[in-house]
Amino acid sequence: MYSNCLFEALKAKIKDPKNVQIIFLKGGLFGKRNHFMWMNKDTVFHAYNPKGSNNNILYNVSYKKVDFDVFEGYVIDAIKKLPLETQLKIAKNWHLKSIEIPGVVQWANFIKDDDPEFSNIPKTEDFYYLTKILRKKPLIKIFINSTIKTIEFDKLLNSEGPLQWKYVTPFDNDYTAIYGWLRNRNTFVEMQ
Repeated sequence: MYSNCLFEALKAKIKDPKNVQIIFLKGGLFGKRNHFMWMNKDTVFHAYNPKGSNNNILYNVSYKKVDFDVFEGYVIDAIKKLPLETQLKIAKNWHLKSIEIPGVVQWANFIKDDDPEFSNIPKTEDFYYLTKILRKKPLIKIFINSTIKTIEFDKLLNSEGPLQWKYVTPFDNDYTAIYGWLRNRNTFVEMQ
C-alpha cells in the first residue's frame, strides 16, 4: 500500500486522538526534507521510504519506533546551534524531559542538609538521563567564591556547598566552547 509520513501520522492521530501527538521536523534542521512523526506516550514512530529519498509523494512505507529519550537526544543534537530562545521553544513544544531537570536551563542551589526537606542535591537519575540523551557525561558549572569552574558530577556531590551549579548542556551558552576545548581532557576549566 502506498502512503507517506504525513498520511501515516494523520492515521495514527485519528485512531487515538487523545494520546497521539504529531511532530513536524523541518527540513534543513532535521535532515534534508520535511518529515512527520508521531508520539504515543514515551514512544516515537515514523514512516519512511526504505529505498531512500526520492521525489515521489507516495511510496511503500516502512516503520520505525524509538523510545522518547532516543528521540530527545536526536532533537537536542540537532538544535544545539540555535539561539537559546528557539531551543527552549522547541523543547517546550515537544515536552522534552531534559528541560524539567533542575540545573539544565537555570542555575540551581546546592545545599546539603540532614533534613531532606531543605536539602537540595542533584539527583543521580537526572544525571544518568542527561548522560544517555547527550551520549556523554555532562560537566557541571559551579559558581563559588566569585568564580565559575567546571567539575564532574561526583565532585559536585562531594562538595560541602553552599554553591550554585548548572549542567553544561546545549541549553547552556558555553556548551560548544567547553566540549570543543575539553574533547580529550579529564580536567576542569576555570572561566573568567
